[in-house]
Amino acid sequence: MHASARHILHFLMLAFIAMFYGCQQEDLSPVTPTEEMGCIVLSIGGNDIYVDAETRATLTDFTGYKFYLLPGGDESQKQEITMMPTGTTLVGYAAAGTYDLLAENLEASTTGLGMPYYSGQSAEFTLNPGTTANIAIALGAPKNSRVTFTLNNSFTALYGAPTLTIGTRTVTFASNETSKTVYFPAGATNYTISAAALAGSHVTDLSVPGSMTLEAAKAYTINLTADPVSGTIIPIAAGTHTGEFD
Repeated sequence: MHASARHILHFLMLAFIAMFYGCQQEDLSPVTPTEEMGCIVLSIGGNDIYVDAETRATLTDFTGYKFYLLPGGDESQKQEITMMPTGTTLVGYAAAGTYDLLAENLEASTTGLGMPYYSGQSAEFTLNPGTTANIAIALGAPKNSRVTFTLNNSFTALYGAPTLTIGTRTVTFASNETSKTVYFPAGATNYTISAAALAGSHVTDLSVPGSMTLEAAKAYTINLTADPVSGTIIPIAAGTHTGEFD
């Protein structure tokens, strides 16, 4: 082999070794690293967030999370990147460049009903070829609202299990449920409460529209109460909440 070719091969081998040593993990990504790529080590430790409807914990399970590189911080140009967990950090490879890194639990953002929605963005960083960039993301407070619906005895004495439509999302109570907690996007939204009158009751089927404003990271309790004579639903107060849930 020609001497110059040996020197080039030796340089490339050193670059690969440095990249893998800096990431401290092999075969973490389906991407095959090249000398034009760098390694990203991401830390999201230390955030006590809701990992389900009732439990706060330090995030260790990133199932359902998606990660995106934002070239120059431009979200319209975002590129999904595979980040593999390695203990308390996540590791991925990307072409050299200047980026922000965005993390979000996409499952919550698309279904919206089962869990708090978190997202966070790193500070801008520069990734150089064959090097490692250590970055951090703080997820902060959840971006959606937690709403607990309860059925007052005055309601269940007149009506069957209700269906609540809030914005484009629908919550249906089972026949034996008197309380349900769900999550909705923050902001002003319209709602409709629908329920069938119980057989033998003196009221007719119910369909009541209304509106309310939900704030991010706030917990709301909505108690569905009916007037015992008219069956009219006592209005839901807009813009009220029971306190921060994060």
